[in-house]
Amino acid sequence: MPSFHEQCSYVAIEMMMHGLPVIGSTTTGLKEMIEDGETGLHIQTVEYDDRIEIDTTLLAEKILFLLQNPDERLRMGQNARKRYEEKYAMPVFRKNMSDFYHSLFAQPKQRRKHVVLLSSHVFNDYVLSNYKKLQQAVEDDMDLFLLIESGENRFTIPENIRFFPFSIDTLNDLNYKPLAETIVPGSNHFQLFQFYKANPYYDYYWNIEYDVYFNGDWQIFFDSYKSVESDFFSSHLARYAQAPDWMWWDSLQLKTIDIQKEQYIKSFNPIYRISNRAMKFLDEFLSDGNVGHHEVLLPTVLNCAGFQIRDWGGAGEFVLPGFDNASYLTNPDVHYLYYNGSTMRFRPEFTREEIECQSADNKLYHPVKK
Repeated sequence: MPSFHEQCSYVAIEMMMHGLPVIGSTTTGLKEMIEDGETGLHIQTVEYDDRIEIDTTLLAEKILFLLQNPDERLRMGQNARKRYEEKYAMPVFRKNMSDFYHSLFAQPKQRRKHVVLLSSHVFNDYVLSNYKKLQQAVEDDMDLFLLIESGENRFTIPENIRFFPFSIDTLNDLNYKPLAETIVPGSNHFQLFQFYKANPYYDYYWNIEYDVYFNGDWQIFFDSYKSVESDFFSSHLARYAQAPDWMWWDSLQLKTIDIQKEQYIKSFNPIYRISNRAMKFLDEFLSDGNVGHHEVLLPTVLNCAGFQIRDWGGAGEFVLPGFDNASYLTNPDVHYLYYNGSTMRFRPEFTREEIECQSADNKLYHPVKK
């Protein structure tokens, strides 16, 4: 490609896609696209005051070199294909563009330590109401986004709602290995990591599912934990020995670390907070092909890697001193599968009447869907 004017050449990208080495001039974007001697060959140009010229004899020599050296031609072609997959393939291009535009819209004017993400696969009046309640609590010193699934769903989001969309396609671009081809079960932490990779400058990421309800002022809840420098906060943290029949233990498939099942820890994650340094560690961990349901993977791996994990309340060894039943209620008889008897349970849904009958204020409830 003896071009004088190229920025990002589609022809060069197509050649790399097909595993072919590229010969290109050094006065254009081809110089950055081609790694000389690795993915192709550079042609030096001569610049005059009124024109640019290419040494056609040198161009012919480069072509002959590749024709007469099939091993080098194959090696450079394989490197070119690898470079295409890493920098120019459509999923990579789409992700880079998405991250760029999200960074423009999401970058806060003044860096804030905390971001709250209200995660939902639907958008309705109830979700909007929950967003507004959170907005009143975080507007002074935290950022707030609606983390909304798009894909086949098309929602009209009001202009005053800051949102971050995700879909199966964008989550696949993370190149993590999911438990299944669907987000649920077990992979609904991926969207948080997509947000983190586009916005890696927060110290703490609070992920709140749309059906989590707090029967008090959310600011009271946030203020209780903002100063606590724990890497992971969630609910119902328990060790393997306390719940050996829990269904998701065996979902943990580890390639880069050896953890005995006796060291496994479970959590219940409708609402959890995770630190920046833990997100960075887990991003690399997931990229290496490690797999597991997030409610066993996050607490187990972080704990074994030396990160600090805590419980919002409830009871047990992971609760902060003096915080027993602080932000949700539980008791020793709560069943680990559905958590019946706790204000943070898997099912059935709570009704508003049921919540109003509770005597304790400022407690988390799940699930509450209307």
